[in-house]
Amino acid sequence: MTRDDAAIERYVQDMATVPGWFHEVDARIFLAVDALQRARGVGGDLMEIGVYMGKSAILLGYLLDGGERLTVCDVFDAGDEVSGENVAESSVYYSDLQQRAFEDQYRRFHSRLPSVLAMPSTRLDREALAGTCRFVHVDGSHTYEVVQEDVQTARALLGPGGVVAFDDWAQPHTPGVGLAVWEEFLRGDLVPLAITNAKLYATWDRDGLRRADLEDWGRRQPLVTVSYPHELGDRAVCRFTMPEPVAPGPAEAVAEVAPAPAAPGVAEPAWRRVARQVAPPVALSLYRRARHRVETRDR
Repeated sequence: MTRDDAAIERYVQDMATVPGWFHEVDARIFLAVDALQRARGVGGDLMEIGVYMGKSAILLGYLLDGGERLTVCDVFDAGDEVSGENVAESSVYYSDLQQRAFEDQYRRFHSRLPSVLAMPSTRLDREALAGTCRFVHVDGSHTYEVVQEDVQTARALLGPGGVVAFDDWAQPHTPGVGLAVWEEFLRGDLVPLAITNAKLYATWDRDGLRRADLEDWGRRQPLVTVSYPHELGDRAVCRFTMPEPVAPGPAEAVAEVAPAPAAPGVAEPAWRRVARQVAPPVALSLYRRARHRVETRDR
């Protein structure tokens, strides 16, 4: 199967239409890992643990080659099978997580669904799946004990040349992920390939992809910045970043809902009068203060 690069690029530009958290720099690294593996003849299935609405799974669906399969594993709404910490986290971040919602999003971009395993990742059969994957994306439970299991599952599933991506490896609200991942690193076999603000990319195959492979790719990308190496004992890893979209400032954001009154003697348009009436007082106050600062600065 020939990869449809045009469709992939359209999706990367369209990712904001899918709910969830998946930065463009990580999408680009997913594509880079796929290209590097293809160039080396590395084949195998793709696995994602934790999918939410499918933002990253949809991209993985474009990367299948020949008889390769994408499998996704998530508890979805099976709340009775997860721990209290998972239930608490889901109520804050994933209250709308339903299998049907994921499938509807995925079908917007692909005619066929991946293999969907609606169950905790701790029930994955490592023995049956051993060595079948070239890429595993771990973005499921953030509890320490479950991530420990997911780390070992990823290690078992990956074949020669395989790469794992751990999400939320350094976020303050997911300390269990960092603890489990760095424990595996300290055992000595996990080789970091790259880090972003959201994900850590690594391998257990010292004969597979190298850190330098991704760094060489990153330095050829006009919008990607590759940091100096961060020394980690006898190993090192670089951070990859891309410019983030700039959010509108207070004046611009509030002006969209709270335009200023018309000048004296000028008839106020009906739309402006309605906007001023429905905008909350705090929005009007913020807008007027921001506008005053701009006008004062421009005098």
